Amino acid sequence: MPLEKIKPVGVASGEIKLQWQNSLKNLEAETSLTSLPPANVAPGQMPVSAQMQAAWHRPSQTLDVARFNLATGGIRLTLAGSLGAGSAQLKTDFDATDLHEIRPLLIAAFPGTHIPVDVTGRARFSGAIYGKLASPSVRGHLDAANVDLSPEAGEHTYRFDSVLVDLNYTPSLLTASNGVLKRSATQINFEGSAGLNQGRFEENRGEISASLRLQNATAEDLAALAGIDSPISGQVNAGLKLTGTLHSLRGNPARKPDSATS
Repeated sequence: MPLEKIKPVGVASGEIKLQWQNSLKNLEAETSLTSLPPANVAPGQMPVSAQMQAAWHRPSQTLDVARFNLATGGIRLTLAGSLGAGSAQLKTDFDATDLHEIRPLLIAAFPGTHIPVDVTGRARFSGAIYGKLASPSVRGHLDAANVDLSPEAGEHTYRFDSVLVDLNYTPSLLTASNGVLKRSATQINFEGSAGLNQGRFEENRGEISASLRLQNATAEDLAALAGIDSPISGQVNAGLKLTGTLHSLRGNPARKPDSATS
């Protein structure tokens, strides 16, 4: 992970214990670490404070986290639990007032991939990490404010006041359910899924399926979302189902929209 892109800084202390018998394949590792922000922080650096107490068991490929707390100027992350064995899960709570701190990291981690979401308000995620240690999955609830969606690079950006959604990520599939996008009085309920290849979405091959339902949508809000000036007024309640790949989506109306006037 290219951490140099976000330039985290901290003064770390603690201990790491390693033990094994006969072979390193039997390695057991325990760590207890603390990181404190330095007294002086240079421009562009991100001060980090953290506490971690965890154990890694190589024979069973499991991780036990008694405590993991990480904080920066605008981000708080806590983890606790286990990962890698059966139904074990690592409870996860993430709270951010400024996601721009980690955007350079996301860009560097997925070079050449367009990131279609930008959050300028507060974001909270509460859920769990589960599955295999080498290829974990994540599920939970996301609540974010002031969200910009840009499905394609260089194209129009769709701005919303808030988004609520339940997410489930696995290396082969990303699903969203109980989703709600809001802009003024307009509400868009949504659910859907996107196929992944080893955790990555391929724009030209990843299969997408989505269902959208507009409620109390004003023609004025819809025109603003689309970035156009329109004399049409009125209220719209409608539905749309989408299938295909990102660049070849096919849409079918789920119901006829309510009337609008010009």
